[in-house]
Amino acid sequence: MTITLFDDSARDNLLPLTFTRPVAMLRVGILTIAEKWAKHLDSDIAFLTVSYLQEKYPYYHHSDSLFINGSVCPDEYLVEAIRSLKTGEALYTADVLLAVSGAKAESGVPVIDLEGFKLISYTRDYCRIAYPEHIFLQNEQEIVRDFKLITAGRTSASLSSTNTVLGDQIFVEEGVEAECSTFNTLKGPIYLGRNSGVWEGSMVRGAFALCEGAQLKMGTRIYAKTTIGPYCRIGGEVN
Repeated sequence: MTITLFDDSARDNLLPLTFTRPVAMLRVGILTIAEKWAKHLDSDIAFLTVSYLQEKYPYYHHSDSLFINGSVCPDEYLVEAIRSLKTGEALYTADVLLAVSGAKAESGVPVIDLEGFKLISYTRDYCRIAYPEHIFLQNEQEIVRDFKLITAGRTSASLSSTNTVLGDQIFVEEGVEAECSTFNTLKGPIYLGRNSGVWEGSMVRGAFALCEGAQLKMGTRIYAKTTIGPYCRIGGEVN
């Protein structure tokens, strides 16, 4: 099965962030929306977006394609509802199409023809990134969800004894360098990505994600609900 993440009206609302990428390539929490779906459904990902982005983010049609709205973040209930879709069924809520099984679409035209499909209403709450502010408003919730998804069944690497850790909700990937810093996980998890660095004197409060290769400079103060993207370098006070 191939998952195709499609853009809808949220793309226009999210400009200019989506000038250079499909909506599903936006990072919320620790992972991009596309990475979240790939991990939840253990599948390859294709994209249905505007034509000028399709060369970099290709679309491949398969008869068993499962189309999922690229602005929607997965949770256990939504994943189960989408897994349960049969060919010819579409999951929707209000005026938002969430997922379709077995549809056809044309590359570069993010429109899906639902003629003849059985429509199934989804009544639970869910997370959708439809405006730029939603990235910030939903970031804490998504850090928590991604932390559970990424760390399940795994063992954290060790952290230098020069650091102080409050609580036990911390996960350290291989290659992390951190010295003489404070990590407070009492109110949210802290994730330190592969080969990231926390320089001396930094103070971090969860929920927080430091993605692969990113760095906190000396004396950095990080407040909750914050994500630092891959290979970024941050200093000062970040809220």
